[in-house]
Order: sequence, then structure tokens, then C-alpha cells
Amino acid sequence: MIIQEKTVEDILEKVSESEAYGEEIRKRFNEGQEDFLAYVEREVYSLISDPEKDLLLFILYVLNECMQLEKGAVQPIVLTDYFDAEEKMWQLYEEGIKKPFKERVTPIFDLVDEEEALAFVEDVLVDAEQEEDEDVHIDEAGKDVIWNVCAAFTYLLTK
Repeated sequence: MIIQEKTVEDILEKVSESEAYGEEIRKRFNEGQEDFLAYVEREVYSLISDPEKDLLLFILYVLNECMQLEKGAVQPIVLTDYFDAEEKMWQLYEEGIKKPFKERVTPIFDLVDEEEALAFVEDVLVDAEQEEDEDVHIDEAGKDVIWNVCAAFTYLLTK
């Protein structure tokens, strides 16, 4: 396990206090994960709403920044590796498709072994799903997509 709860909390606090810091982590992600971002924009964006796109990017920025702070450097995602990881995440997730969300994600927590990072993603998605503000609210399908993209991303960053 690499990502610590304190790191996630510190980043979230800095983002809420400073728009400039939010812009910095966005820029670092966009420059460091250029191919991955292009894939997300090309393939994933068509599956989710605008608020879900914003939420996905926010989560990815925070995860990337966590790794940057914990490891000192983040390697760009190799898309062929990502495709394999994402397929594995979907497979595990869909095995429990009739179960509640918290039970569907359990096998991924077991595989990825990044409890704090995945707990952050899970909490954000559950909160957004319950949000009544349509600028923040996500639906079940969007939650599924965002979860699996972020789980595969986390898996590869911490591998």
C-alpha cells in the first residue's frame, strides 16, 4: 500500500483552499498522463454526463497527485497495460452486479491493495450519487464507469 489517508486529506484540503493548487495538479496530470487523458476523452467521455466527466477528472487528478507525493514521481500509464487492467476491473465488478455497490467493489479492494485510494473513490462516488444538485449528481451507470476507470488507474499507478 502506497497512498495514505493523510495524503488524500491534505490534497483535498489544499484543493478546497486554493484554486491555483487545483490548477497545478490538473496541469501535472495533463502533462504526465497525456496518452491516458486522450483515451479518456475519446472513449470514456461518450459514456458519461458532463458532471460525471468533471468528477472523473477530479478523482484522477487527486489520485495522480497522491502518487506524486508518496512516490516522488508518476510514470505515464501505458495504454495496453491500462486496457488489461480495466478489463480485469470490469470482470470483477460485474461478477457481483446484482449486489449493492459496496459489495461489488470488495474484490477490487482485495486485488488492488490500495485501501485509502479506493476508499476515496468510493466515498466520492457514493456522495455524488446521493447529491440532489444536478451539477454534481451522477447516475448508476456513470458511477460504474468512473469506478472502473479509477480502479484500473490506481492499480497501474501503484503496481
